[in-house]
Amino acid sequence: MTPTDFSYFDYNQGDPATEPLNIGGYLTLEKVYSFDPVPKELSPAEAKYIIGGQANIWTEYLKTPAAVEYMAFPRMLAMAENVWSTPENKNYADFTRRLAAHLPRLDKQGVNYRIPEPAGLKNIVTEDEKVTITLTPAKGTVVIYTIDGSDPNIKFSEQYYNPLTIQLKAGEVKTLKTRVISAAGLTSAVYTATIIRGKMLPAVEPSGKTAGVKYSLYVPSNAYAQDTVPITGETKSIGLEQFAKQIDPKQTWGVSFDGYFNAPVDAIYEFQIDSTNDRQLTIDDQTLIDEAGTKDRAVTSTLVPLKAGWHKISMHYDHREGEPFWRVRWAIKGQNWRGLELVH
Repeated sequence: MTPTDFSYFDYNQGDPATEPLNIGGYLTLEKVYSFDPVPKELSPAEAKYIIGGQANIWTEYLKTPAAVEYMAFPRMLAMAENVWSTPENKNYADFTRRLAAHLPRLDKQGVNYRIPEPAGLKNIVTEDEKVTITLTPAKGTVVIYTIDGSDPNIKFSEQYYNPLTIQLKAGEVKTLKTRVISAAGLTSAVYTATIIRGKMLPAVEPSGKTAGVKYSLYVPSNAYAQDTVPITGETKSIGLEQFAKQIDPKQTWGVSFDGYFNAPVDAIYEFQIDSTNDRQLTIDDQTLIDEAGTKDRAVTSTLVPLKAGWHKISMHYDHREGEPFWRVRWAIKGQNWRGLELVH
């Protein structure tokens, strides 16, 4: 058994902003360890035909043997222990403890493995003025860190010894950046945690759940002309190409999309607009992006803490000049980017 969600080791294993180029996805060491090659829906009579599990690495983004090793290790160790263990004998905390003793063996063999993050590094949403973060470096490793936005540097950054207390103003966002230095003196990529002082926006229930969005198309744009009557409808896409026959390239035009986004878990979410000209994004009636652009593409991202469930989302694009371009993506902060799949 080799399902993509647990066994494709070409998938990303950390924040795409700091990890080497890869195909995307998100597959952590802990999730690999949780893999059960026997699907729960199988009967005992059916399960007897499952003989094991397998991991895969596709190398179209991996140009060197070292890049392949980085994606394989230590996830391959988690897979090996996982498929050779019965569920009742599996314990991830114990695995990570023993992993710290095994990694020096990989050092001696010259394996370019990914150094695991320190335990306790995670995104936090709090309503308090301060938050205390406790990290647990693996045995034999050193953790250095910053909270000023700069990347940790072995010469200048502080070493972690004791729990960190971080002060936060109302609505403030801070980033804890860390690097792990292995017993062999190797330095990890930058591993981050985002801390936000505020509340998670509560989920709402849509009146309907038809796939897609409602749109309002303005020709000329209602941002530059008074009382433009919009063309309205429903669509499965938020692409601009679908309106090519309805717009006049010599005029301004704008389009709004309205629907509901389903947040899979309580988390800090990142939304990104990559577009030309003017762009706006509103979630649960809170305007998060409202920028005037130019004919050149620009990327703008925003963070928002969301409770699991449905959230109202509105997007607007206004075109004045140049070639139109519009792309909106989302991610759980620190994970892979995904396209929007909305309902209305």
